[in-house]
Amino acid sequence: MISVISYRLILLGIAVLPQPWAFALARQFGRIRYRWLRTRRWKQAENLRFKLVCTNKAVEKLLCRSFELEVSDHLESALFQLRPKSTIEHMVDIRGLEHLDAALRQGNGAILYSGHVWGNYTFFASLGLRGYRTNLVRLEPARGMSRVQRWFHDRFSSSVESFGCRALWYQPGTPGSSAGVAQALSRNEIVIILVDLSQSKRNVPVSFFGEDIGFPTGPIVQAKASGAPLLDFFVYRPDSWYPEVAEIGQPYHPQADIVESVQHCARCLEEQIRQHPAEWAPWHVFGTATPSPTSLERTISPEGIQP
Repeated sequence: MISVISYRLILLGIAVLPQPWAFALARQFGRIRYRWLRTRRWKQAENLRFKLVCTNKAVEKLLCRSFELEVSDHLESALFQLRPKSTIEHMVDIRGLEHLDAALRQGNGAILYSGHVWGNYTFFASLGLRGYRTNLVRLEPARGMSRVQRWFHDRFSSSVESFGCRALWYQPGTPGSSAGVAQALSRNEIVIILVDLSQSKRNVPVSFFGEDIGFPTGPIVQAKASGAPLLDFFVYRPDSWYPEVAEIGQPYHPQADIVESVQHCARCLEEQIRQHPAEWAPWHVFGTATPSPTSLERTISPEGIQP
């Protein structure tokens, strides 16, 4: 508990600095944490090496970058509390908005999908601040959270919603948020779904980095039922580090073959991860048959991470 509080206090202290200094210090803090904690990320390093066919030197470089990205992501969650909304909106360079606008002009809403990527939540907030009505399908917070973690979780969630990105909460093993998704699409709104590490009971196995991994059929079923197109997106940081870049792909209408449509989504995500591997957070649980909701909430969600 003390480590969580200390970590957050450090980030709040960094967040009050001018933005160039704040991100430079966040990256340095990430490199320090890399030196402290890199041995705990053996699974992440192993998967990077095997799936990307990397040398040890390349793996260490990616691993260090992932720590920098992680701290920068958490810095942005602190900035949500301290900076004016106009600042948050311009933290992301969104490319492909014309694809999203074209989809919404059809009047059936749009489904944005991707994976658990560092910087996602800043992208979601930026969309809301630009006037897009967005709804994010989110896993209910883990019951094992400490009071401090739950406080940060709730505060962060309130911030994101205040920027115009409403949460559609669900619990694994329940009907989920399908009704909320259908209602949002009927209002010509955007629904955001992260399709990797799915806890859905309606997964189908598709090829993902050479393995059969379960991806959810829900986005495909909702798209076919509503007429809403699917658009892939991915968030990454350029060499200048900020603003981060969010790329939105072209609209895709699912085929009659649901499995092939799910495979299309998995393939698009894999292609983006191969281009920006450090940005994808779940390397350390990749290949696990059924990652637990608790492990996902604590190690991927920006408000619940364990320093």
